[in-house]
Amino acid sequence: MGLGETSYNTLDISSKSRAATHDTGPVYGGYSHSANSDWNTVSVTNRYVTDGINGGYIDTRTTGTSTSHNSVVIDNSKVRTARGGFNQNYSTGSGTKADGNTVTLKNGSFATSVIGGTAEFASGNTVEIQDNSTVTVAIYGGHGYGGGSNNTVIIRGKPNLTRANINGNHSVKTGNTLQLHPSGKQGIAANNIWYFENLHFYLPVSIANGDTVLTLNDTKFNYPTDITGANIGVAVKGGGQPLKAGDRITLINAVHGLTADANPINNTSGMQAEQGVSLRYGFDLSKDANNLYATVNKVETNPKPKPSPKAVQAAWPLSTKAQTSSAKQA
Repeated sequence: MGLGETSYNTLDISSKSRAATHDTGPVYGGYSHSANSDWNTVSVTNRYVTDGINGGYIDTRTTGTSTSHNSVVIDNSKVRTARGGFNQNYSTGSGTKADGNTVTLKNGSFATSVIGGTAEFASGNTVEIQDNSTVTVAIYGGHGYGGGSNNTVIIRGKPNLTRANINGNHSVKTGNTLQLHPSGKQGIAANNIWYFENLHFYLPVSIANGDTVLTLNDTKFNYPTDITGANIGVAVKGGGQPLKAGDRITLINAVHGLTADANPINNTSGMQAEQGVSLRYGFDLSKDANNLYATVNKVETNPKPKPSPKAVQAAWPLSTKAQTSSAKQA
């Protein structure tokens, strides 16, 4: 904690097993009154912290400051909030920023809210929720009250998010990406999703005809889900052949209604490797009043890559190589 810059600090709070006692917190990697708080790292393992975890934190109304490139990892722990970077002055005109922060919740951890970065502008932050972790209120890739872009939220496995809103940013969707990596047939359930330009669905090898990837119930306000203008990408991960032509997957089931483009298309630009090197799937997208569907329109084997000339020559018999070498010398 200090009046000046508080950066490049590392804090590790760990136990061998989940602690029965409470740590009162809050916890800060860096805490400043009036200067930047960047590049701090906080790790919390097997702990119960009754207050917030912050990578970088600025507590005054100074302008033009940064809480950026901080990292927070919550592992098998229970915390109140987890924030990569937090700037108290997030008002319009403050010029504050929270960029490039990362927050990871894993191994059955619990938090009320998980936020990549909070400031006037928040861009390039990443929040990842793994395994069977729980978030009960909200997930924000970035929380920029004046804007920001290119924030990413990654959901892996089967976390408990039924009461949580998943947000790309505070009110701007530009460049924000939601990655969904379900691990089983039950899929992922959340309250609702907001402010994402890219929705990427990575289907597991266990996926089957009729399965649902994301269910949005909005039990808090009964709001419909609006994904108008979103780039939607669908790919299958892993080996084997879980789907065949004609199979249909429900990508989104929005209980209170779904608003989407009239003719959505599968756009995998920016996604990671689809199905390894074995199979490639094609999908047609469609929608109705409550659902977004992906129907398999092709399943084909990827062509084997052509060997390079050097690799071909290396496979020649020695006599052939000698003849080729003599011809070149002549």
